[in-house]
Amino acid sequence: MSARLWQRAVPVIAMSLFLMPLAACGEADQDPPVWEAGSPTTASELPTEAAPPPSPVTPSPTAASPTPKASATPRPSASRTTKPPAIGTARVSVVRTAAGQGARTLSVEGDGRWSYLAGTRDDNGTLNQSQRERLQALLADPKLDAEARERDRPRCRDAASYALNTGSTTVLWQACSNGAPATATAIVRLLEGATPL
Repeated sequence: MSARLWQRAVPVIAMSLFLMPLAACGEADQDPPVWEAGSPTTASELPTEAAPPPSPVTPSPTAASPTPKASATPRPSASRTTKPPAIGTARVSVVRTAAGQGARTLSVEGDGRWSYLAGTRDDNGTLNQSQRERLQALLADPKLDAEARERDRPRCRDAASYALNTGSTTVLWQACSNGAPATATAIVRLLEGATPL
């Protein structure tokens, strides 16, 4: 080779030697292949697609909740009759005093049982249903309370005297021809016909 050609080739060779390391460094700085950057290397490590959500389970007809049974409590029959209202149970006593006869006392319980005392005589018995109902109706009459508040009734000589008591109501009178309390007198007449009074 001539000296002139050698002088021209030396700079080109030198430049080539200088650029080769730079090219190698550039290749080293490039990103590594995908398979070298921590990606799975086996088929079992490859990501799989997300599994679809499970379909809702339809309950079996046999698993349904049991139907509640009807109550076994029997309903009251519409044809059932009710008992008649109970009769009042007011208690009453009558003391009858007459000249030469002494006192006679009659006590009647709410259920119709009565006891009678006159000296040494002691009797007892029971009013029947009709007598009892009539007695209780008279005792419940508001007029009886009004008669208990009356004063200055006529007084008769040798007439029988009566004292009727029921609860907190007391009626006092004499059996004169007029002025006797009507309701209290009706009670005494009823009891005189049903007892020894």
